Amino acid sequence: MQSIEEILLDFKSNRNYKYSSNLIAQDSSHIKDLLKYCLTLKYPFPQYSSWLLTHVTENYFDKVLPFHSIIIDTFLACKEPSTQRNLCNVLTRFPKIEYREGELLNAYLDFLQNSETKVALKVYSMYQIVPFLKTYPEIKSEFQGIIETEMQRETAAFISAGRKVLKQLAKN
Repeated sequence: MQSIEEILLDFKSNRNYKYSSNLIAQDSSHIKDLLKYCLTLKYPFPQYSSWLLTHVTENYFDKVLPFHSIIIDTFLACKEPSTQRNLCNVLTRFPKIEYREGELLNAYLDFLQNSETKVALKVYSMYQIVPFLKTYPEIKSEFQGIIETEMQRETAAFISAGRKVLKQLAKN
């Protein structure tokens, strides 16, 4: 059986996400290990472990679901931008839960408004904020204003996502 480091290094070299995802899904301890490697500082482990986790989640959601709260913890503790983006992408596949919801909402709002944040993380954050509006309807107008402001200075990808979210908010 391959170690998590061997799986990650193999994934880095061949980018065969189906094969690597399958290896990870066969042993739930590998999912825990992926999450641990998301917080390491040694390249390429945080980036590739979080990227592989997106594929494992996409293909084996039921295997990853028990780790939802650990993924939230990892996301909130993570400081590496591409790893944050990948973990936020993973979280878009999960339903909103109450676990650390205030911290998550604040993190998403911070990413959305931070000019240093890469567009993909801003977009994932924007999508993640929408479910919070059911619990916190008082932030809807602020959220809309943030999107409109960011659309004036962001990329076409952000503008497209912003329009989609604003349209969704207008229906609700």
